[in-house]
Amino acid sequence: TLPQGMAVGSLALNRDGQDLVLTAPDGRVLVVDDYFMGTTPPHIISADGAQLSPQLVQSFLTSAGDVRVAANEQMNDASPVGEVSEVSGAATVIRADGTRETVALGTEINQGDIIETSENGAVNIKFSDDSSFAISQNARLAIDEYSFNADDQSGSTSLSVLRGVFMFTSGLIGRENPDQVHLETPVGSIGIRGTIIGRHLAERGQPLVHAGRS
Repeated sequence: TLPQGMAVGSLALNRDGQDLVLTAPDGRVLVVDDYFMGTTPPHIISADGAQLSPQLVQSFLTSAGDVRVAANEQMNDASPVGEVSEVSGAATVIRADGTRETVALGTEINQGDIIETSENGAVNIKFSDDSSFAISQNARLAIDEYSFNADDQSGSTSLSVLRGVFMFTSGLIGRENPDQVHLETPVGSIGIRGTIIGRHLAERGQPLVHAGRS
């Protein structure tokens, strides 16, 4: 359990050997000893009930040489899964190898990338199946897994959002097989049951706004 006032959405996640290191914006550091030793790491829970699941931890590790980078080495030579179709304000993409790039119109997005926006930044990503994912207001989005076969319109999408405002508009994958689209957040997993899903996740993880349309 996190100390009072330490918000899951604001934490920097790093690995030190088998330990998980959580760093808050105010400089506080919490070390979870032997977090990576077991086959099933524990959930990390804030005082208000928001959770960092093992999947979210894996998705947002950003230090070069950590398990996220090691697990995504094979992604470096893969084709882009989408590109930035709109951008305003400041935004950054963190590649699977740990390098950072400023997001611009047309920036290619790959599996394993993490996209972050500033408080006044906004990014819209158009994926290969014509789905789109818009994020804004200090958002953090991880592209965990994405595959799409244009011949039979099959594939799968797995994304994680740690904080900020997001709006997902389903494409061919979600329309043909909604069970193959998964969104992970600190307040739980979200399945696709319509064409549009929107939510605002505060840094503490609470869902402030939710909307959907079939």
